[in-house]
Amino acid sequence: MGGGGAAARAGWLAGGRPWAAWLRADRERQFWAWQAAGWAGVFVVSFLSLTLWYNFSQPKLAFLSHNLAQSALGAVLALPLRWVFRAVWNRSVLLRLAVGAAAVLAVSLAWCALRLALFIWMIEVPGLWADFGGWYFSSIFIFLCWSALYHAIKYFHLLQDEHELLLRLESSVPSAAARAAGRRLAINTGSRVRFIPFKDIDWVDAAGDYMCIHAGGETHIARITMKELLQKLDAPFFKRIHRSTLVNVNRIAEIITLAKGGRRLVLNSGEQLTVSRNYRHAVEPLRQRAK
Repeated sequence: MGGGGAAARAGWLAGGRPWAAWLRADRERQFWAWQAAGWAGVFVVSFLSLTLWYNFSQPKLAFLSHNLAQSALGAVLALPLRWVFRAVWNRSVLLRLAVGAAAVLAVSLAWCALRLALFIWMIEVPGLWADFGGWYFSSIFIFLCWSALYHAIKYFHLLQDEHELLLRLESSVPSAAARAAGRRLAINTGSRVRFIPFKDIDWVDAAGDYMCIHAGGETHIARITMKELLQKLDAPFFKRIHRSTLVNVNRIAEIITLAKGGRRLVLNSGEQLTVSRNYRHAVEPLRQRAK
């Protein structure tokens, strides 16, 4: 279901949204897209919260120009911050935190000084250096948000890579049940050798030194011990329900609870088998699934 959903999403992106498929194909493109969207968001928020909020006598175009210039400067200064994060990515957590915090403070300081100087020059409002602390605080806040988003996206990509790797491994290595379903049991009857697919075997019971293998309405006699047969029937869908009885759980049609907690199995063929008390745990997981 998960693989089908992923394929459907990929097909939708490729067919209905070519630009989205182009963007998903390269993580470097994704970074620049997030970079552009993030700093565009800073521009919009700054415009709505400051430019439109305060009724300055200066033309609005000057404030718009300053907002645009400071967002562009922030986008440029974020690049060395990205380089620092990538350089210490494989180091210890404490080192990454220390270096990352120092880098955020340094880049925030540079951005604060540049955008404050630009504001004084473009808007012609002297005496704003006294407000440097407030501008610096907002700068730190913005670059902390940038850093948090950068790491969130980075870890999301790592989770995607691990998920895709697991899917590839699961698709390349068949399950134990799938491997067993394609295997066959060879029974030597003296004059001929019969091959019975594991999946066709209904149940097996012991008769002295022989094993009676019931499959497809027929009973095949093999001179083999229960221990040897268990080694050959190395499949997860065969369970031992008695000291001398094996059953293919895929052939169970019904589980009947008897008095004192006993169990009786009804197979698809109509055959009924009693589960020994010592082996009752073998069929309990089947009953649990029905709850």
